[in-house]
Formats: sequence, structure tokens, C-alpha cells
Amino acid sequence: MDGDVMKKMFFIVVSLMLFIPVIIAKNDFEIDTSKLEITAKGKALIDGLDKVYKIDTDGFINTEVINQEAKDYTKKLIKIIFNDETTRARKLHEEQFISNNNGFDTLSSLVFIDMFIKDLKDLDIKYDYVKLIRTVEFSGGVITLSYFPNATINGTKEDFILALYLKSDDKGFKLFYPWFTKGKDLEEYFNNLGNREDNGEKIGGTYKSLSIEEGSSNEVSTDQLNKLFNDNKSMNVSISALEDASTNVYGSGFFIRKGLVVTSWSLLLEMLNNSDFLYVNDINKNSYNIEGIVAADTDYDLVVLKLKDEVGQEVNFASDNLKTDDFVFTINSKNNSNFMINYGKNITNYNGKYKNLLALSNSDVGGALYNIEGEVVAFNTNNSLNNDVSIANSTNYIKDLQNILLNEDFNNIKSVSFNDFKDRYYNSYTEEVVLNSVPKREWDKFRRIGNIEKNIVLDLLKASYVDNILSLRYKNKANKSINTFFLSANYENQLLKDGYELTYDNYLKKVYTKDKSNIIIKQYLDYLIVIMMES
Repeated sequence: MDGDVMKKMFFIVVSLMLFIPVIIAKNDFEIDTSKLEITAKGKALIDGLDKVYKIDTDGFINTEVINQEAKDYTKKLIKIIFNDETTRARKLHEEQFISNNNGFDTLSSLVFIDMFIKDLKDLDIKYDYVKLIRTVEFSGGVITLSYFPNATINGTKEDFILALYLKSDDKGFKLFYPWFTKGKDLEEYFNNLGNREDNGEKIGGTYKSLSIEEGSSNEVSTDQLNKLFNDNKSMNVSISALEDASTNVYGSGFFIRKGLVVTSWSLLLEMLNNSDFLYVNDINKNSYNIEGIVAADTDYDLVVLKLKDEVGQEVNFASDNLKTDDFVFTINSKNNSNFMINYGKNITNYNGKYKNLLALSNSDVGGALYNIEGEVVAFNTNNSLNNDVSIANSTNYIKDLQNILLNEDFNNIKSVSFNDFKDRYYNSYTEEVVLNSVPKREWDKFRRIGNIEKNIVLDLLKASYVDNILSLRYKNKANKSINTFFLSANYENQLLKDGYELTYDNYLKKVYTKDKSNIIIKQYLDYLIVIMMES
């Protein structure tokens, strides 16, 4: 490859996305890749906010823990389910959970598996690969979710999610309850909610009713839903972002006190990078301008916004954590027209993160998660959108902040304006510099790893090479509705074939390791960052 082609191909990274510790200058070094900070610029901005409103997140861990035994067993079940339809039923029943002292569990598992096999017979499913396998541990076992992007179902391309509820016996994991979700099913569910909302309905119901713990309640009465909605509707808002006078992004939020709205930091980043103007709507269709940012935390994924008006009603935070099978509720807008309540069930709470059987769409991000008493226990994140299992972050970490804000005069609460944020970071951040800082001999060495030129088909925006570290930044310009992480699947599969091991995995970052080489793949908005480190 000649120099002219290389110049067209690469760009320089102005260290916006990568913070490199001094330790990398050594020839033989150890890096804690779970703590490597790629978005240090965002944290620097947050450090400029008033320290009085700093959020205490001690005990919160924004890392997804994978149960490797459950993941390996899921791979075995996937082979049984999809490799040979003629032996599927027999082999799945051989993997069925058999309880020692509860015949009801055994009978239930038999019924669940038979229903699953019957449903699969109606579908001709073909897939290229499994993008990821998530594991959700709780007292009753483990639920694994396997994501098959762009599977072909009866001749139509759509996403496919396989959910397996596993229980343990003396020999390890066994299959208790399998089910699946098609992309079209979720799309129809959210469209139906949106249409009902447009027609003025306020009760949305639930996507999936499943009891994890034996003997728990399976439904919520209409009277309970009405009371929860009416008691808490004024505490919730819809947050909209405009570009060229049309809404291009919207999500949810809730009042931590009058005039102050909590939402997701990642939602705010998406809005600021892709929109010109932000505003807030309440349930009475009043619109409010946003004055600025009061507090934020990138790992905790939360931001507090100050409105120009002291309006709204603050939520009450719960004093107790949710238990498995407790109901959880959201009140927000699906179509940005009215508000609606829908619900699901909590599975588990670990290190400040709740995992719930509650299907979420993009508009749910940042919204409050209520318990049956109408108290807020968490806020919804975008970790698992368009999936059976959603992830929410506990609000225990902002109770002290609420007390501080409630005891301060509204006019004295300090904030940093959005224009200031955009001027200091986001406007310059989107101006790409067309330069190359990667020596050809180094690129020739790194390009062979995972066959990256062939396996990542995104626009390469920037690249740099410093002290045996190659940093590449790609942008997903084709389809912003696709999770950017999914577009690195071919590259990740090649790394595994080449002997790399997935040693760190959460919803925004993965690390592949081989000998003393690390490949870090990071998702940031609609950017994909790949960092290759060789000692």
C-alpha cells in the first residue's frame, strides 16, 4: 500500500478519546484494562461542575459480570437447538432440569421446553453468528440472553434473542425454561404502545409475565396501575432534542426537586452530538427550556439538568432494595405525545445495577423505575434496549444529592450551560482532522490482527500510533439505530479464531488478550474505538 493511499485512509487522533498512562513507556508493562479511560475529556468537563453537587457513587460498579460456566453451557444448548432439528427434542429433554424434592419444577420445565420446541417448528431460522451472550445471575439460577443479529426467520432478516433460564443440580447447569424473542415482536409491541398512547390510553401493561420465584404474584390490577400513574405522573418528563426544527432524539427523565431533572448521561451525549436544541415536556404538555447541567457522573450514567423554571414535583426515593419478582414500573412517553405506565419484574440487584424483565425502547432511557409503592428505586439506561431484560442503575447514590438540592434556593443552584459544554468540547469534537500519524511499517504489522481492514467496514476517522499503541476511531454513519458494537462482530470472531481470549466484557467495552497483547474495543455513541497494544 503506497503513501498516498495511506494518507487518504488515516487521520490523526487529537487525544480526545484516549488517555494513555505514563506506565506505557516501559517495554514490559502491566495495564489494568478494566480501568483504562478512553473518554477522559467527558470526565474533565464534569470536573468543571460545582463540587457541592458531586455524586457519591461508592459501591456502584458499572461492569457486566459474565458467568463463564453458564455462558459455555448456553453455547452447548445453542448447538442442540439449531444444528439438527431431528434430534432437538430428545437432546433438549436430556438437558432438562430435574428437581430433587419438587416435582412441580420438573413438570413445569417439561411443559416449558415442549412449548419452546413447538414454537421453533414454525420458524425457519438461519444465522451467521452469535453476537454476544449475556448472563443474569439471581438466587434461583441464571438467565442467559444470546443475541443473533440479522438472523433470517422464514426468509426475513430480523434480530433474534434466545433466552435460557438455567438452574443448577449436582452436575451443573440444566435447562429450566427457554424462550425467544424476534425483533419484529418487540417492534410491534412498542408500536402498539405508541398507538395506544396517541389515542389517550395510559395503561400499557407488560411485555412478558414470568415468575422467577415460586408462588409470586403474576399480575397487577388495573386499579393499582391507575393509582401508581395518577400519584406519580407529574414527576416525569419527556426530553426532546431538535435538529433542523424536527425531533431526532428523545428520552425520559424525572424531577429530583422542582426545576431539576435527572436523566441518563449517555442520552445527553447523544443529544448534544446530534442535535441543535433541547427542551423538556411534562405530562400536561408544557414545554420548558433547559438552563444547564448541575451534576453528572459518566460511570454512573446520570446527569442532573436545571430548567429555567422551578416546576414539577420531586420523586420519593425508596429506602429498600427490590427483591426477585418484585414489580417495577415506568411512566413515560413512547411517541412523545402523551404518557403511559407499563411494568415488568425485577430479577436481581448487584453492585447498584438492577436487571429486570421489562422491555425498553429508546424513549425509556433516563426514566424513573418505580416500585409498587410509587417510590423510585432506579433509572433506566440504554444497556439493553429492545431486549427482554433491561438494566437500570440504583438511585441510592443520589439520595444525599437530593437532600442538598432540596435545601438550597433554586436561584442559587449553579449550573453550566449547554452552550458552554458544546463550545468547549462537542463542536470541536465533531470536526475531524484529515491527517495520518501511523507509520506504514506499524500499520502493516497491526492490520493483520483480526484482518481489521476486511472485518470492520466502518468509516475510519482518526488513527494514531504512540509507544506501541495503535488507536483507531471509526464512525457508524450508515444506520444509527444499530448498536455500533454489533458492527465489530466479524472482527471479534476473527480475533477468537486467531487465539485471542475475551478477558473483559461490559456493555460499552471489551478486551481481547493473547500473550502480552491487548485489543480494546470501545463503543462511544455512534463511534467504535479499537486500541491495539503490544508490549
